[in-house]
Amino acid sequence: MELIMLNTASKERKINEKELMRRFAKNIKWLRDVHSVTQNEIAAYLKIDRSSYCNYELERTIPKIFTVIRIADFYDMTVDDLINRDLEEQRSARGA
Repeated sequence: MELIMLNTASKERKINEKELMRRFAKNIKWLRDVHSVTQNEIAAYLKIDRSSYCNYELERTIPKIFTVIRIADFYDMTVDDLINRDLEEQRSARGA
């Protein structure tokens, strides 16, 4: 498995591609649930089929970078946060 170097807040760490995909899929599913958005709604915003979006949540396919940017934009967050942070855990730690 390929390792990718990330530099987040001046902390370098190694993470593999599978872990990045797992976290991304978990985050987009969690965000969709928290914001009460259907797969059809987010897919329409992204101009893709619902099945394509579903495959992102199920870790079956990796979206194009433009799609990742659009997803981050939809939820008004950075791509870095969308990919590199466990958003559910972060929110739980803040007590929100």
